[in-house]
Amino acid sequence: GMPPPFPGLKDMAVPKRGSEDARRVMMSRLFDNARLREWEAQGVPATRIGDARRAIALLEPIDQMSPRELSDWYKAAGFPAEASMQKADIARLAKMVTIWEALPMYELDKISKEQGLPGASECKGSTDEGKRLQLVERLLVAEQMQRWEAAGFEALRIGDVSRVMQAVARYDEFQRMSDADLRKVCIDAGMPEVEGMERDVALRALKTVLLWELMPLAELQRECLERSLSLDVEGASTDEERRLEYAQLLRVDLTVRMSKAWYEAKGVPVSRLGTVMASRVAAQFKHIDGRTSKELMDWYKSLGFPQEKGMSDADIVDLWKRVTVWSCLPPGELRSECERAKVSLSGVIRAGDLDEQREQLVFQLLLTDRFTAWELRGIEAKRLGADEAIQAVAQLEDFRAMGEAELRKVYSDVGLPEVEGVGTEDILSALTTVLTWELLPHLELEKDCRERRIPVVHDDLGATASVAEKHAHLLQQLKVDLKVSLSRGTYEAKGIPVGKLGSWHTLNVAERMDEFQAMGNDELKAQYLNAGLPEHGPLEREFLLRSLLKVLVWENLSLQELQRECLERHLP
Repeated sequence: GMPPPFPGLKDMAVPKRGSEDARRVMMSRLFDNARLREWEAQGVPATRIGDARRAIALLEPIDQMSPRELSDWYKAAGFPAEASMQKADIARLAKMVTIWEALPMYELDKISKEQGLPGASECKGSTDEGKRLQLVERLLVAEQMQRWEAAGFEALRIGDVSRVMQAVARYDEFQRMSDADLRKVCIDAGMPEVEGMERDVALRALKTVLLWELMPLAELQRECLERSLSLDVEGASTDEERRLEYAQLLRVDLTVRMSKAWYEAKGVPVSRLGTVMASRVAAQFKHIDGRTSKELMDWYKSLGFPQEKGMSDADIVDLWKRVTVWSCLPPGELRSECERAKVSLSGVIRAGDLDEQREQLVFQLLLTDRFTAWELRGIEAKRLGADEAIQAVAQLEDFRAMGEAELRKVYSDVGLPEVEGVGTEDILSALTTVLTWELLPHLELEKDCRERRIPVVHDDLGATASVAEKHAHLLQQLKVDLKVSLSRGTYEAKGIPVGKLGSWHTLNVAERMDEFQAMGNDELKAQYLNAGLPEHGPLEREFLLRSLLKVLVWENLSLQELQRECLERHLP
């Protein structure tokens, strides 16, 4: 007979209610019922067998199985190994299958319909045994799909058990990998090498990507829309090709979102570009970083700019990357960039299609960037305009390529003075100024003349003078002013007040004094007397020169300055 279920209670005084055998039978039934309820709580339909002893006989051996035996049974059922699968999970599944296989056909049919599965009438084949196998298989697959869904494998969205099992098997491989191997898989999947990425973060990402690769087209489209990703994919003509493209888009989106700080640190503005475009820009950045000095300069020259020896590789790399970002910004962001750079949008917005507008806006941003750099070099690029500014830069590069003797000859040929202590950079600065004036339009030269207090008159040219003639006239005046400015110290050392006279009159006084210096004493005395100066005492040469200089200065002063001279001497 069955041993007492509670041996520790056999000696207690329990009121007798019937025979001892009857008590044992009832307690045995209660014990069996408790076991059945325990299995039912686990989801095993043990009570549907209808015979407790039979149900226990079917299920007890499973509880006695070792982990290895249960694992072998699970593999034999056609399922992949799962590192997270516990002995209790496999035992529960084995018990369910055992019960389904033992149920009467009508009961099995009922369970199938309760779970929304086809009943026996919809099974293929004519024998009950064949139908039973089909029903059990469907119930087993449904149970596994629900379990995998709960484990985050999106089984219901994937919908295909073979694909879900493929995901489960691959993920199990990921879980068993070392950290180094897992990191390599992440890199192969397109994720950047981010220091400190935690293992569970990497596993979640790989799992997500794996599931996208197995989802049907409609589900991937829904995922893309939820992430604001475009459904327009070029070159995909079939549903399968589109499905693979969407899976790739989602993978890129996830990767960039996970590593946004890494991208931003590389100079890729993820928030402005969007994730997919940010990934493409990052790839282009990597290409740019790998270019040689020659390749960098060739790219710069391909934009229509002259070679600039002062530009380092780093300068060109930074510029190339900025252009890359501008070329990939969405239209709204590109216009905002133009507004920040104070690039005019008029005319560009009325251009042709969006690609043409983008090309023009990017070029304007590029010009603005270069204008800023050229302005720092003394080239008034914004006033010159693109073509003239580029011409000026090219000419300045030619100057820089010259030897010192050749450069000084160009400086002299322009009409600029040799001043003691003038170095190469001073010469280049002066030549840059003259070059800018030569390229500026006539009206801009007039502005420069006014700023330098040079009279803007063309009386000597006549009423029929052309714009080119007026330009040449103003240019000559500006060059004179520059010449005087460069030699100001020399002139003032000779007693010529440059600040009061202005450049043009300073030059007149200086040239006239040079003539006086070349005269003999008698001729110099005659010039003195002709100027109406008094003859008294011995007229020494230095006295004559000082006196003639004063007269020349007064003759060339403006009326306002002459009046100031009189006031300083308390003259009426």
